[in-house]
Amino acid sequence: MPSPGLYVRRGAWGVEETTMNNYTPHTVVVLDSDDKYHTFPTSGIVARVAMRTAPAADLTDGTPTITVEYGSADLPVGHSGPCLVSTMFADAYRAQRGFDGVELFVPDSGPTAIRRDGQIVAVRALIRR
Repeated sequence: MPSPGLYVRRGAWGVEETTMNNYTPHTVVVLDSDDKYHTFPTSGIVARVAMRTAPAADLTDGTPTITVEYGSADLPVGHSGPCLVSTMFADAYRAQRGFDGVELFVPDSGPTAIRRDGQIVAVRALIRR
């Protein structure tokens, strides 16, 4: 079994074990279909998307709204290997750079995620972005 934070790539070239860089603020836990836990500790570096907000027209009931302009989505300097990021970061990164060879994964926080007191404690899979 791989050590925490390791990712096993399988391809035509064989099997390779490499570190999964977790650029989210939380440890990500995946519970697979065999009920085995895979843990990806946070790296301590969070990949963020620059954003600028501006007021927009309120809804008819007075609810305030804003518009958001997303800026640069950059991975840490010297980054290499696959990485675990937020959905917002992955969307912004792909919109800016397309599929540039960087392997991005996001936690599948949909209906199959395991929750305790409303908080996600594990996901069933990682989504390739």
